[in-house]
Amino acid sequence: MTPTHFYNGGENGERFGDAEWLTEQIDRLPIRKQKPVAARYSEIYQQLVLEDPKNYRYRCNVWLRKVVKKYKPINDGLPF
Repeated sequence: MTPTHFYNGGENGERFGDAEWLTEQIDRLPIRKQKPVAARYSEIYQQLVLEDPKNYRYRCNVWLRKVVKKYKPINDGLPF
């Protein structure tokens, strides 16, 4: 699941965007948490784009890493 709002690579193209990484991170969460976390990421992204245009990607992605770490995914490193 990918948030509605995220950095898509801009002029550099989607290869430089965050979509793949975001999807990987959110997919590590319990299913019941994926949709709310994606929605919250979008909210944070929209707010920080305006408030902190130089660091918004960093701050959003740090927030997401902390959320994922909090849930300590049990399938890390294991094949599906």
